[in-house]
Amino acid sequence: MDTFTINSIFRSRWKYAVLSLFFIIQENSWAQNSECEQLNVIFCSGFEETPWRDLWNDYDGNPDSTNRVISDPGPHGTEGNHVMRLRVPPGRGGADIVKVLPKSYDKLYARWYEYWEPGYNFLAPNHGGGLFAGERNLLGQAGRRPSGSDFVESWFEHIEGRPNLYTYYRGMYMDCVDPNGSCWGDHFPCFLDSGQGYCTNTAHRPQPGKLPPLLQEGKWYCIEQMIDLGTPTTTAENPDGILNLWIDGVEYGPWTGLWFRTTASLKITLLHIGLFHHDATHSVEGVYLDDVIVSTDPIGCRRESVIVNQTGVKKKQTQVLNVQVTGTKIILPLHKVTKAAISICDVAGNVVYKHQLQTSVVSLNKGNFSAGTYVIKTQMEGLSYFNKVVITH
Repeated sequence: MDTFTINSIFRSRWKYAVLSLFFIIQENSWAQNSECEQLNVIFCSGFEETPWRDLWNDYDGNPDSTNRVISDPGPHGTEGNHVMRLRVPPGRGGADIVKVLPKSYDKLYARWYEYWEPGYNFLAPNHGGGLFAGERNLLGQAGRRPSGSDFVESWFEHIEGRPNLYTYYRGMYMDCVDPNGSCWGDHFPCFLDSGQGYCTNTAHRPQPGKLPPLLQEGKWYCIEQMIDLGTPTTTAENPDGILNLWIDGVEYGPWTGLWFRTTASLKITLLHIGLFHHDATHSVEGVYLDDVIVSTDPIGCRRESVIVNQTGVKKKQTQVLNVQVTGTKIILPLHKVTKAAISICDVAGNVVYKHQLQTSVVSLNKGNFSAGTYVIKTQMEGLSYFNKVVITH
């Protein structure tokens, strides 16, 4: 095994190239991982920003008792990581986080990781969150069909543990006795029946092999949603809106031909992720959230390949290794013996370590690094791998 030493911090043009590649410094926020560096990422949060309300829009003043950033290894097992915990007080109510986006959009992707705490009651009636189109003051509207010019909302939530996108939009029909007072959101996919009452459109029922899995407590899930509002039309004839859902990289849509809007002025304006319960049957335990991204391009889970598009640099395939941080070591398994170039930057863009070696496992002495957040870049076999590491002592 190679003996590693920390190179002296040096200043050069390359330092600034690394800084621009690895880091987006947001107001009072941390240096995000390489996913956040894609040009088409609109918003990115790993809840390392302090305080979290500086980056999110907490209009309704959620207290720390319902919205608390806590230390947790998160979906990637990262030491020193933080997540958002949402818990609902006893009785009817909710907890949420909202991000008003810098612009409005016709089509967007949102990806986050979510964890249901051990003890969470999946039988309690609930609502979740997702992308929203329209004015913020219409967020959470229920019981009526949207006009096509006011709002669209699509929440990732579950019915007794089975996930779906609960969606309010102009063309909704599944549970709509009275469009102006007794009309509730559609479910995608619709698994409430086999077409007898709610799920009358075959295309909206689960397709073969596409029934979402029952959620389990104590497990992280990678959730991605896409909304394409489509062409505005004044009638339900030939709509082309699209909704899609991925869980752990598995696609459960798309649902096409949806009538979302009647005017081009209705656009996606914010991301809302929450937990709402209708009654007192819910548990104290709630959900954890981490690694939230909104983008105009597909995002995928961190274990999957993503495309990093850098100004003046040809697109290249970028991946994330399964980095492990132990009590004394930082370990990067390379899966096989290969030649690799390793470089490590701190949050200021300083290269604090650089080395070339041939091995199957890179093992670094954690004690050689000061406490803080670092990005590790591993180059091998024509690919670049990026990992965020948080070191605490």
